[in-house]
Amino acid sequence: MSCFRERDKINSELQKIMDLHTEPWGIKISNVEVKQIDLPAEMQRAMAKQAEAERERRAKVIHAEGEFQASQRLADAAGSSSSIRSLCNSATCRR
Repeated sequence: MSCFRERDKINSELQKIMDLHTEPWGIKISNVEVKQIDLPAEMQRAMAKQAEAERERRAKVIHAEGEFQASQRLADAAGSSSSIRSLCNSATCRR
């Protein structure tokens, strides 16, 4: 989830929010840092589901790329065999 990747951004936003509420009282918070985020079970399941869907998507892409490469090789082989046949059908290959 982007929350974990953007920890510095979250820390900065929290700092701004806290400064907004504490500066009128003459209090300055010097550092704000998120150490741990506890996610509800529903959100954990949703994230796991999203990650699984992404893994399945990647697997399908990899499978499709493999199928495409195999079809290209078959097409190349078919082209090679037809050119060999045409060479053998020429006058030089006949007996």
